[in-house]
Amino acid sequence: MNRRPNGQDENLSWILKYTNEFEQEHIESQHMHILKQEQFGQLKQSDEILSAQLFTFWNGNLENSKFILMPNLLIKVTQQNGMLMPPQQQFNLGSGAFYLSLSECTITQKMIAHKSQQAFGMMLSNSIGTTYLFFSNFVTFRTWYKQMKQFCKLTGFLEKYKLGEKILPGFYTCTKKKKKTQYTCQIYKTDDFEQCKELEDAVYNEIQILRSIRHQSLLELKRVYENSKYLFIVYEYYKGETLFNLLNSNLQLHEVQIASIIYQILSVVKFLNQHQFYHGSINPQNILINTQHQMLQITLINLSFKEYKVNDKLDWILNRAVESFLAPEIFEGIAPNIATDIYALGCVLYFMTYYDPKKYELTNEEKDFYTVMDSFEIQTNRIDESEQKLKVGFQQNQSKSNVSSSQLDLLRKMLEQDSNKRLTIKDATKHHWFVNVKSKIKSLKVERKRKKPLPSLRTIIELREMSEMDVRMTIIQQQQSGLNAINHMNSKLQSTPSNTKRTLVYTQQPSKLSQYAGKNEFDDDYESML
Repeated sequence: MNRRPNGQDENLSWILKYTNEFEQEHIESQHMHILKQEQFGQLKQSDEILSAQLFTFWNGNLENSKFILMPNLLIKVTQQNGMLMPPQQQFNLGSGAFYLSLSECTITQKMIAHKSQQAFGMMLSNSIGTTYLFFSNFVTFRTWYKQMKQFCKLTGFLEKYKLGEKILPGFYTCTKKKKKTQYTCQIYKTDDFEQCKELEDAVYNEIQILRSIRHQSLLELKRVYENSKYLFIVYEYYKGETLFNLLNSNLQLHEVQIASIIYQILSVVKFLNQHQFYHGSINPQNILINTQHQMLQITLINLSFKEYKVNDKLDWILNRAVESFLAPEIFEGIAPNIATDIYALGCVLYFMTYYDPKKYELTNEEKDFYTVMDSFEIQTNRIDESEQKLKVGFQQNQSKSNVSSSQLDLLRKMLEQDSNKRLTIKDATKHHWFVNVKSKIKSLKVERKRKKPLPSLRTIIELREMSEMDVRMTIIQQQQSGLNAINHMNSKLQSTPSNTKRTLVYTQQPSKLSQYAGKNEFDDDYESML
C-alpha cells in the first residue's frame, strides 16, 4: 500500500462509512477534560512541541480541529464561527479548549484503509474512554506518534525487554532485546492502584514530574509500559545503594561526605520547589547513593507529590510515609510542602549523625528498614550532649566529638518544630556548615600541593559566619593558647601543645555532572579537588 508523501492532510470524512471499526461510545461522545481558567497561565509557560489540524471523533461527528502537543499534554482548541483563534488568544476560550494528560493514556496505532483511501490513526485510551486522532499523511502521523509515545503508556514491555536482577525494592535491571541497552525498571501491581487510589495518583504525578523536568539527582524517565497486571516505568540505567543500606555496611562517612549528601538533597528540593513541586517522602530508603562517585552522588526516588485542597484528608500520607520523618504540622492537618521536606531532611541528617546499626539485628534488607524506622525517634538531648562534648573538647584543646558545631546548628534549625521559624531552603543552602566544609576542602588542596601536614586552623570565613557557640569556644581556645604562650615565656619551655589535626582521605576521581542541572560553588570545589 502506498504511503502518501509529506503534504496537507486531505478530508477523511469517508471514515464515517466504516464506523463498525470503532466502538460506538467512542464516536458518540468525547473523552477529554475541559481546560480550566486557572490552567491557562501554566500552559502559556510551556513549550509547544507540535501543532496541526487533525481529525477526531467528537460527539458523533468526525471533526477537523487544531491540536497542540505540549510536554505530557494534548490540547484540542475548538473553532469559533468557523475561525480558529490566533495563538495568543487560543487559551482564553473559557469552554473552547480541552486536554488529555498523556501520562494517563495508553497509545496504540490503528490504520483504516479502503481501496486507494487510507488513514493512519492513534488511539489514546484512559480510564474514561478513548480519543482517536487520524492522519492521511504518513510522515505527519509518524512525527506525531514519535513525539507522543514518549509521554504515553506503551504496551508490550515483556516482548521488548528482558528483566534482570532485583536491585532495590520494586526496582530491577532490564535489557532491551534488540539493542542490548541496559535500563532500570520500577514495577507496580495495578491491583495496588485499585486498592489505593492515592498511590496511583502519586505514581502518575511522579511520572508527570519526571517528564516535565530534569535534574542530575532525579532518575531520567525513558518509557512507561502497562499490561493487565503491571505498570513498568523504564529509567536510565542506574545501580546504586540506598543510604539506609550504606549506613548498615562498613562504610564510614566523614563530615565532608555527609555535607555533600545533604547539600545535594537540598539542591534537588530547591529545584523541585522552583517548579512548584515537593518530594513528600524524603527518608534513607528513598535516597540512592552512587558509591563510585567521590562525593557519593545522590538520586532521589519515589516522589510522593500530590496537590491537596483545603480540608483534604491526609490519611494516605500519614499511613504511607515514615511517621518519625513527618513534620509536626502534618499531624495538625497541614499538607506537605517545601517546609515539611526541610524537616524530613533534618531527620535524615540526624539519622546519619546518630544511627548505630549495631543496636539492631538486621537480617532482611526490605524488612530491616521498617524495623529500624518503627523505633526511630528524634532525641534533642543527643544534640545537647554533642554540643557539650564539643565545648569540653575546646576547653581541653582536644577533640571529643566527630560532629562539628556548625553541623549541629544546621540540624537544630532544620528540626525546628514551628514551621514558621524553620530554616528556609534559601538559608539552608547558604548555611555556614557548607562554607566551613568548603574551606576544609580548599585547605586539603593546599595541603596536597605542599605535601606536608598543616595545622587544622579555622578560616576567616568560618569565624565570621559560625554560630554563637563556635565563637565562644574559639575565644576560650584563644585564651588558653595565650596562657600557654605566657607560661612558655616564663618557664622557658622547649615546646608548646599543638592543635589536633584531622585528615581526610579521598581515593577516587569525581565523575562529570549532568548537563541538566547547573553547577554551584560547592559542586565546583569537590569536582576539582584532585
